[in-house]
Amino acid sequence: MNKIIFTAIAASLAVSTSNAQPQSVATSRKHLEHAKPWEIVKEKDLTEHTRSWSEIDCKARENNLFAYSRKSSRDVNLIDVLISGIESGRIKVYADDRFTKEMSKDELHLLLKSFSPATVTKYNLKEDRLAATTLTGPVMHIVSLGPVMGDSKEPLFWVYYPEARKALAESNVNCDDYDTPITWDDVMEHRLFSEHVTKSIDHPGQFTLEDGKKK
Repeated sequence: MNKIIFTAIAASLAVSTSNAQPQSVATSRKHLEHAKPWEIVKEKDLTEHTRSWSEIDCKARENNLFAYSRKSSRDVNLIDVLISGIESGRIKVYADDRFTKEMSKDELHLLLKSFSPATVTKYNLKEDRLAATTLTGPVMHIVSLGPVMGDSKEPLFWVYYPEARKALAESNVNCDDYDTPITWDDVMEHRLFSEHVTKSIDHPGQFTLEDGKKK
C-alpha cells in the first residue's frame, strides 16, 4: 500500500512539473527559500488528532532518494542538509523527540566528530495527522525527524522539523526523475517516500496546534 501511495504522489508531482520550463539553480533556490507555510489549525477546530511514529528505510527501493550518494556538487543528501544546518546554528539538535533536552556544543562536537553521513540507514519520524473544520481535508505534519546509523535502534539525534524546513527548501535533491529541480522540502511535504508506522495514538495533546510550537 505504501508503495502504491508513493508512486501516485510521485506521478502527480512529475505531471505538475512536466510542462514547466527547466529552472536554473538560482531560480529554484529563490522559489524554495519560501517553503509553503502550513495552515494554522486551532485546537477548538480539531475533529481528529492522531500522532504516529514511523521509519523511512533508506535501503528500500521506493526510498532511493534517501540513499546516500553524490552525483553533483549542487545536489545535497538529506543528512548533509541537517548537518550543515546544525553546524551553522540554523537547526537545533535534541536528545529526544519531545525536545526536552537540547544538546550542548560540546555534545554536538563529540557526536559529529566520528560521524559518517554514509552510515545513515533510516530516518525516524514523529508526525501529527490533523483534521479540522477549517481544513478541506486531513493533513500530515512532521514534528520530529531523526537519522539512524547502521543497525542502531535509536536516532543519533532529533530535530524539530518545522525549524528545519527553510534549510530543506534551499537544497536540491539528487534526482533525475523530474524536469525541474525538487528540494528536500518538496520530498517531505509531498511525502515522496514510503514509511513503516511503528506506533500511533489518538488525541496526544502534547502540542499547541494554534501556532505549531513545542510545549
